[in-house]
Amino acid sequence: MLYLLVGGYIFHTLEMPNDCKNIQEKYKKSQKVNQMVQWIQNGNLTDFQKKNITELLKEIDELFRLDDSNIHISDLGGLIPPNCTHVELKWNFASSLLFAFTAITTIGYGNLSPDTVLGKLICLVYCLLGIPINAFFITSIGSYFQGKLKKFMSRWSNGSETKVFFMKIIFQVLIYLILGPLLFILVPALVLIHIEVEWSYLEAIYFSFITLTTIGFGDLVPGKSLETLNRLGNWEYVYLAGILIWGIFGLCYLSMIMSAMQN
Repeated sequence: MLYLLVGGYIFHTLEMPNDCKNIQEKYKKSQKVNQMVQWIQNGNLTDFQKKNITELLKEIDELFRLDDSNIHISDLGGLIPPNCTHVELKWNFASSLLFAFTAITTIGYGNLSPDTVLGKLICLVYCLLGIPINAFFITSIGSYFQGKLKKFMSRWSNGSETKVFFMKIIFQVLIYLILGPLLFILVPALVLIHIEVEWSYLEAIYFSFITLTTIGFGDLVPGKSLETLNRLGNWEYVYLAGILIWGIFGLCYLSMIMSAMQN
């Protein structure tokens, strides 16, 4: 956890100034476009032309939304330029911490990546050290819990050898294929849909599975939606801590399954 905190702080410190600069530049460009559109709209246009300009404005606004810049042409004009606040920044401390976690666990959502040369170099070194540390940590916890399960099953000595064998198989199926998915995918998905307001239950299950299997497509990322961040408020870091703890123990569960299959 300390390694994650240090990594999050380093990436936040390195990437934030460049991130802020990009936000200011995007604002200036969008303001220029808005001024041009307003200038055209104030000209001698027919109703049909004005309608087309309005549609164009909506399309441009949608492009800004897809770009995750949090700048919308329809909102510009007399508004104060962005101040690189926590919500506006891509590289705020919370997202930097999540980036560090997804980097060393090889989940790699891909929605965030270093832009600066120094940030990329630090990322290489951080992952070169962090991936083996994380693998050892996850494997150790997984082995510990698997050892507890084996010790528990070793007490089953009553009955024939065949009966004991099948009892152990059934018990492991219940643990690995029923209880595990329930605790690490189905139940967390129920929690996620109450926080990530735009997600359906199926999307939450999909996110949980893609994350714990370290596929990490990045099409769904926790805490990315502006509406979610506004709802969480000061609870954002509590939510992030929950995601990290869930991710760590979920990966340990996956490690247990792999080890059980090898055995």
